[in-house]
Amino acid sequence: MQKDYIERAVTTDGIHNPASRLWAEKWAQTTLPNPDSARTREEWRQLEKWLMTLKQPARVLDGGCGLGEWTVALHRQGFGVAAVDVAADLLARVEGEYHLGRFSCSDIRALCFRTATFDCYFSWGAFEHFEEGLGPCVSEARRVLRPGGLLLVSVPFQNWRHQIRSAFASTRASSGRDLVFYQWRLTPSELKRQLEIEGFRVMEIRTMAKEHGIHRILQGLLGQRLALWVPVKIVRRLLSFVVPGRLVAHMILAVAVREP
Repeated sequence: MQKDYIERAVTTDGIHNPASRLWAEKWAQTTLPNPDSARTREEWRQLEKWLMTLKQPARVLDGGCGLGEWTVALHRQGFGVAAVDVAADLLARVEGEYHLGRFSCSDIRALCFRTATFDCYFSWGAFEHFEEGLGPCVSEARRVLRPGGLLLVSVPFQNWRHQIRSAFASTRASSGRDLVFYQWRLTPSELKRQLEIEGFRVMEIRTMAKEHGIHRILQGLLGQRLALWVPVKIVRRLLSFVVPGRLVAHMILAVAVREP
């Protein structure tokens, strides 16, 4: 597992986790997306496939829901879905738009639900943002899932680009900046081990967001402006078809079953 850091910011909004505060500030300036956009993502195909294996109606939890598009999309598909995030202002905005009554302000390490409430729990890019590790998030996921329930979780992938960068990066102490922890990046074996420790049986782990990972590489080589040129975007798309995900993917996604 590898740590990423960001520069410290003054906390004025009651959100003390740096990653949560960073995303809350970003979301405050972001237009709420069309919920149908969730159905265009790689994660949707995986989530939908596994949800179809559950006895219906299934209760589903969106842990770290952000802008709420996944929650709304699943609700429209007929699932009994609930969602949590720590950004109270954002949740009020989302609820004001959709009027679903399904959004709760809650820390994913201490969820506001009874034990064995859900048949499926998914969380995209949230478990990695706590410096004590993924353990408390995974343990709490196990608590709120019923025996045999599904956990789908994505985290940043410690791919070869990150491994090389980490090997040559300056140490935190010598950087000259006041940095705080932002997130963990994991290999598939590390994520598998984290889930197994907390009582899950891992069904599969796959790489995700390969094209985004290639974009990050090109951005580092060419700079942000050149990386957005149309010819570079075409190259990025072509590379995503031929370069193995284990080398460049931005995220990994695990599917696990809660053991009795």
